[in-house]
Amino acid sequence: MSKWTKIGALLLAGCFATGLMSGCGKEEEKDNKIVLMNFKPEAKEAYETIADEYYKKTGVEVEIVSPEDGTYDETLTEMMESKDQPSIIQLNGYVSYEKWKDSCENLISTSLYTEMTDQSMVISSATTIDAVPFALEGYGIIYNDAVLEKYFALPEKGTEFTSISQVDSYNEFEALVEDMTAHKDELGIEGVFASTSLAENERWRWSNHLSNLPFYYEIGRQTSYANYMIATIATREIKFTYENEFKNIFDLYIENSCTPKNQLQSKTTTDSMEEFATGKCAMVQNGSWSYQQIASIEGKAVEEEDIKIMPIYIGAPGESSQGICISTESYYAVNKNVSDDKKEKAIAFLEWMYTTDEGAALVANELGFYAPYKKFNKIEYSNPLVNEVLEWNEKEDINNVPWIFPSYPSEEFKDALGQDLSDYVNQNITWKALVANTKENWAK
Repeated sequence: MSKWTKIGALLLAGCFATGLMSGCGKEEEKDNKIVLMNFKPEAKEAYETIADEYYKKTGVEVEIVSPEDGTYDETLTEMMESKDQPSIIQLNGYVSYEKWKDSCENLISTSLYTEMTDQSMVISSATTIDAVPFALEGYGIIYNDAVLEKYFALPEKGTEFTSISQVDSYNEFEALVEDMTAHKDELGIEGVFASTSLAENERWRWSNHLSNLPFYYEIGRQTSYANYMIATIATREIKFTYENEFKNIFDLYIENSCTPKNQLQSKTTTDSMEEFATGKCAMVQNGSWSYQQIASIEGKAVEEEDIKIMPIYIGAPGESSQGICISTESYYAVNKNVSDDKKEKAIAFLEWMYTTDEGAALVANELGFYAPYKKFNKIEYSNPLVNEVLEWNEKEDINNVPWIFPSYPSEEFKDALGQDLSDYVNQNITWKALVANTKENWAK
């Protein structure tokens, strides 16, 4: 394992940067193009809009390659082995960095590094800055506040809750969800939760994001390591201490969904976000990046001011002071294997996106990201979920949960857990078997 001195901590919804190119000269089009690899397919159109603006300004073409969900690593590997390698690659956490660390250009002398508000967020070696974050993001349970308020006003509801602020534990959340299910006709919803999407390449919300909670409480809070990332990487075996808590919240999702669980295998994240946006359900587990999906859906019924986010409670100790999950898995690296000219263009594009007023505004408004760079501190966000994340990040006496899943042992581990969760829903394996498989796969 490589030695790096700085570990990424919390990163706000960041985005892809663009850079001002000066003195490009009259090069041929093929020589005046760089390629950016994007592992967020939902951000494809936003990136292309930013690239178009940059082309108008500089004449430099930025091609955005956005592989489908679950195929980014495979596509990146193929492109990095080709003659025409991408100039900018996105790294999905430290496991991804370990694979591509020898291809990372040193960014220490760029404004991408000097203009950061917290330079400890980079991925670095002892002497180089190898990757910079492009988003500090947050996820939790997104809810439609109008539906919740309608529930709280019901004259014969089965709980005493009058506000979501009264719900700060799994037991309370379970009671709320199950009683909302009992009153779903009165609330005008088909189910409390959107579909727990289990289509292949769509299981990351559960294998990565949901599992982050039980594994963080088991691993991430160890005091014998400098931080949660090092603790996760150093953990060779897991006990799965919070297996029952993981099962309870997962079961709550699938048993109170607007889709029968025997139909979840075909459901995608797009389906679940459409269900939330059109008012078929009241809640969906997702993050600040999903607002663009909500906003673009035809027939959108949820109002902007009603799009809120709350913590994912699983029943862990002390969770009454738990916040949402805030961190990042998203970094940019410039490919040092391309020509010097393309490296310069790549750095200039990223610098333009993150360190100029024009670029930062596009990143904020098109991608909906908050990034840890000075230019972003003055921006007002139109994305209500970014504003929700910022509010949670500033709450006193609240411990937001960092992301440890980018440091899970491998992508194969995540994929195997996703498959087992799907098989569990389809009653092909027991939860006990899932737990045993997960322990074994972690140790591989």
